[in-house]
Amino acid sequence: MGILYALFSLVSAGLNDFVFKQYIHKGQHPLGWFVAAVGVVWTTVFGAAMYMLDGGPTWHAWWVSLGAGLASVLANLLFIGSFRDVPAGTGATIYRMNLVIVAVLGVAVLGEAATLWKLAGVALGLTSVLLLRNGTGRREPHLPRLAVGALAAACLLRAVMGLLYRVSSRAGIPQFELLAIGGVCWLIGGTVFALWRREPILPARRMTGFAVASGALVCGIVYFMLLATSLAEASVVVPVTQLSFIVTTLLGVCFHGEKLNPRKRLALAAAVGCILIITRG
Repeated sequence: MGILYALFSLVSAGLNDFVFKQYIHKGQHPLGWFVAAVGVVWTTVFGAAMYMLDGGPTWHAWWVSLGAGLASVLANLLFIGSFRDVPAGTGATIYRMNLVIVAVLGVAVLGEAATLWKLAGVALGLTSVLLLRNGTGRREPHLPRLAVGALAAACLLRAVMGLLYRVSSRAGIPQFELLAIGGVCWLIGGTVFALWRREPILPARRMTGFAVASGALVCGIVYFMLLATSLAEASVVVPVTQLSFIVTTLLGVCFHGEKLNPRKRLALAAAVGCILIITRG
């Protein structure tokens, strides 16, 4: 069941990537306010669930919940903040490298098994990411060190988030409480980011639809990832959730007429192979 929930998280992430791609191509797009709006949806959904189903917060091991929320919002803000200096394809490639980091940290920090199946699966996942990145065939200009450093930090933080989800299940933290705190982190983090960058606020009607859709999908991403890590090793299920480009690529082909060139086909095949092998392990 852990792998199944990871696949649900993967599909949610792929759909969310597609929605976000539509949003940033609609002209002016304040990213900080968008993140804050997603945080509103996230907090509302899981906050309501926490009070209705769990009777309110327990604050049990609250630092784990706070750490996971901060890691999540900082990773995403660093990632989207690099858009001005790093091409999207390069940025996404570096960010997805967290599938390797979480596998290594899962073994080193959480004491999870390092099997040959797991290593082979992670290697295939890494191969799929690199193939997808190189599918454009274009050379990239020299990248600013600060931007690359921010992306590397985002990659590490995203892996830390996955590990803390696994830790939360071991510590017995109520699921909806963990997720509600994560939503609050997004709300506050997005607002601070928007104010720091002096972002204008788009008319509510223009941004609300995208924010609500993305917020609902983010709820799916984090909820199913949390369920996956509660049932299986983080070094197994978290790498699977990072292969969301499978869905995004297929949606691009279906709705935007994007070409499925040989490299993209190999990337998709490697990603599917990663899922099958890591499941076998």
